[in-house]
Amino acid sequence: MTIKQLIKSIRMAPTVQDISGAKFSDYQLIDSINNALEMIYNTLAASDSAILDTTVQLKLKKGSTELPEDCVTLVDVYDINGDELTPIGKGDKLNPSTYRVVGNTLYTPSDVVTIQYKQGFTTLTHDDMDSDLPLPAYFVPLIKKYSLVMLAGGINQNDAQVIQQMTKDVYSITANRSWSYIVSNGNSAPWRV
Repeated sequence: MTIKQLIKSIRMAPTVQDISGAKFSDYQLIDSINNALEMIYNTLAASDSAILDTTVQLKLKKGSTELPEDCVTLVDVYDINGDELTPIGKGDKLNPSTYRVVGNTLYTPSDVVTIQYKQGFTTLTHDDMDSDLPLPAYFVPLIKKYSLVMLAGGINQNDAQVIQQMTKDVYSITANRSWSYIVSNGNSAPWRV
């Protein structure tokens, strides 16, 4: 589903009834979608779910490299042979089977590593209207639901129940998907869930 289609769906919701676009601008709806997506991404990043996991190969210069800008949580680091490296603390000496992260920099004696990490949320803009949603289709009802909550007044510090319910909703749709692999039809990205 594209952002434009989701916006149309939100406008048609009984609680919004804004098909003509008189109550809410596209920018307000994109903002509510961004807020909902950010909450969902934060919940997924804190969970064991691999939905946000991305793998990338990094080349190191003089034993260090910057982590990708969208890296929220580092999951695993592998050497060029696919062997998992072990994280170590600041006082320990690096060797070919270890790594250390300080700030946004990864240190290891290897020349090339492959990292698996949880991707952070990138804010959607009006230019993304024809783009697909950044999460699998089974998240659409949840994104819509919490976008509507945002439009109705948002979530503040006192709305712990709403945040707890959203967390419960995310966990309920990601449970039992940890070891599934959905193959792409060629028109969209494959999702490892």
